[in-house]
Amino acid sequence: MFINIFKLLTKLTLIIPAVLFLSFSNYENETPAGNSIKDFNLMNADES
Repeated sequence: MFINIFKLLTKLTLIIPAVLFLSFSNYENETPAGNSIKDFNLMNADES
């Protein structure tokens, strides 16, 4: 029982920071990424 809880805790301590980091980096880079995608679409539209 204790070993299973320990394994669960180690998984959580590995997963939670990764999820937080990914969500935070996505939140921080949301607008620039969206703008670059829009610019890319505009460039493709201009070429056609």
